Amino acid sequence: MYFCNTSRQTLEEIGYDYKTPVVVSAYKAKRYFSCVDIAMSSKEDDNTKLSLSKLRNAFSQQETPELNKFTTDMREEFYTVPIDEAQGWIYPTVGKQSKDKFNLAMYPGVAKRLLEFQGAIVISKANPSGMKEIEFCFDQDYRLDYIKGYPELQKIFNLG
Repeated sequence: MYFCNTSRQTLEEIGYDYKTPVVVSAYKAKRYFSCVDIAMSSKEDDNTKLSLSKLRNAFSQQETPELNKFTTDMREEFYTVPIDEAQGWIYPTVGKQSKDKFNLAMYPGVAKRLLEFQGAIVISKANPSGMKEIEFCFDQDYRLDYIKGYPELQKIFNLG
């Protein structure tokens, strides 16, 4: 499972075309957990700075078959970290990089143990400037309903 820490970034990550409906879900951590940052190093020298820069750049590009194979190979290399040492893997987002935006990858079983579903919104119309038309949502019990009745989801997704 792959997660992004902001709903707007999620649309960028999936290459949202602003034409088709999309569902964006929200989860809350049940407890603290540790992750491996696969594009950082605590011991950077000139060689690792160059390779880490290339790695960060690779993760920040829109997906192509070649890039997908490269990033998948990288993630699989780091998935060998024992589960008691790290429960997830973080890596850079598509587009402009910042410390407050990241992607999180977890095995589904681990995600189910550590994360709690908060709800989801159905974006029926949107545009790149951030305007979204959101009428429907799924509540924390996975029931489809109207977003206007769920102020907690409006807050989570930063809606009006």
